[in-house]
Amino acid sequence: MKNKPINFLINVIMALTIPLTVSCQGANGNSIDPELLEHVKSVIDFYPDCRKTLKVYQFDAWKAHVCLIWPKSPYSGFWFYVGRDDKDGQFILPTNALKYKDKYILFYSQGKKAMDEKKICEILGIKSERDLPEYEGEDTRVWVYMKDKRSNKSTFKQIDNKVKDYKYPQLRYFYGGEQDSDVIDMVSDFFYVHGESGKIEKFSSPDMISIDISIFNKSDSALLVGLDPDLYGSFIMKNGKHSIPLHPKKIWVNDGFREISSGLYSIDPHGEMDFGLYTAKGPIILENTPPQKYAHKLYDLFYDSIFYVPKHPVQIPDTVRGILWNKEFKVYTPTILTRYNFWVNDSIYNIYSDGETDKYGRGKWKYSNLFEE
Repeated sequence: MKNKPINFLINVIMALTIPLTVSCQGANGNSIDPELLEHVKSVIDFYPDCRKTLKVYQFDAWKAHVCLIWPKSPYSGFWFYVGRDDKDGQFILPTNALKYKDKYILFYSQGKKAMDEKKICEILGIKSERDLPEYEGEDTRVWVYMKDKRSNKSTFKQIDNKVKDYKYPQLRYFYGGEQDSDVIDMVSDFFYVHGESGKIEKFSSPDMISIDISIFNKSDSALLVGLDPDLYGSFIMKNGKHSIPLHPKKIWVNDGFREISSGLYSIDPHGEMDFGLYTAKGPIILENTPPQKYAHKLYDLFYDSIFYVPKHPVQIPDTVRGILWNKEFKVYTPTILTRYNFWVNDSIYNIYSDGETDKYGRGKWKYSNLFEE
């Protein structure tokens, strides 16, 4: 069963939203990050096309506090839809409100006390919600504000919600690292974990991981990537003494790439190759981590540990033309990965990056779909 996020912002809106740990007091007794507030004001000051009401959505990712500032929200009025899934989502009122110049700023933090409509009207200086403008059409431009939980390093970037976040260096390298290559890019998409119910804790015995991955050719020439570990190279999940090889699932050749010899693929100029990786079945051990914390500690493995490692020297047929990729490359995991699926026996659970879990559904673990060789 595959429940892949469609894009970055859909994942974000469906995430559990919580407030930043901050110091500037808001109207509802909930604090507002003064840096965030200045960024919201700057959108109003320098973006003349923003609508009368701005909505700010605050939530936690695994490593960072994140806010989205929508100058034109898809929802009019006071209300905003939040929830982890369609089945348990709900519309909520703002947890904070401010008026700046002639604009209304509404903040939403699930888990905090919502304001009543009378109080919101009093703060904004209006008589009722009907005084707010009607829906004026959604703008795909969104401002993202991120603050690292450990270092308090922050970034503020305007993006288009139809563009993947790895296209924006400020977001892609927010957790560190430098631009890797002008030729190639490797990006993970979604993660699936399987395990038997552990004696210590339900998620304490993971034994298989499946990953969706894409390789992009950024060059004007054909790009050659080898996936035979004995001849060309392979993917690995670095995990100290317990590193785990990642094996390609059966690759169905599609437009944009082709197999030119066993295990060697040619990706067209500016083309893309999508496929899956999986680990062989066996205990997955996380160093310096008690099994009770495995479910959420796996996020560190997803973010920091997936690499393509070439074999040296690499030999290719003389008749093959193109750029052969023969350098180690760290696979990029989305800056805001809000959840992954953990299968335990016949049950499927969502493991959220904010530390929460919930049961997603039931279904047999289908090796043919997620772990096909």
